[in-house]
Amino acid sequence: MMRAFLALDVPDDVRDRLGSWITAARDLDWPARVRWVPQENLHLTLRFFARLEMDGVPPLMQSLVERFRDVASFDWHIEGAMLFPSNERPHVLTAGVDDSASLGSLARLAEEAAREVGQPPDSRRYRPHLTLGRMRRPRNGRRAASAKDASDWARTLGEAAPISRKACPAHEAVLFRSELGPLGPRYSVLARVSIGS
Repeated sequence: MMRAFLALDVPDDVRDRLGSWITAARDLDWPARVRWVPQENLHLTLRFFARLEMDGVPPLMQSLVERFRDVASFDWHIEGAMLFPSNERPHVLTAGVDDSASLGSLARLAEEAAREVGQPPDSRRYRPHLTLGRMRRPRNGRRAASAKDASDWARTLGEAAPISRKACPAHEAVLFRSELGPLGPRYSVLARVSIGS
């Protein structure tokens, strides 16, 4: 059994921009500890698989090929920094992504393929984003964040390290294996599937 996820990879120039953003964001006075995502791990998840067998990869990929074949390739866009799941309960710092119909359709097709090969359903609403950092408990005896704090951080972050809108092509999805370790997860490519013929 392994942990895996299907994702859209991030173009190198966008990865570099987001890496610069993370570097600038590290210098802000965060009231909670933040575990920053390494630049090479940035991706846009379409579907997570908590328990996937290695021999389940070929049938999953075949199901994805059949579903993604008729999808036209498209561009998705990064839309700036945001807190996730909400300003009221900030746990993750993300780069927001336009919630386009194309991304939603791709995620739905990935869900259909997962169910076809026996994966348990994922009932959560799909909310596209790129995780940049995960917030831990407050540090130095500070209280937990309030919604006002979160709004202040988001505004300060946007001013200190703006993320400009940038088009990213969706022409391929990648199935990554995720192996947890003491320094965070390590990702390796298991397979790739084209979007569109």
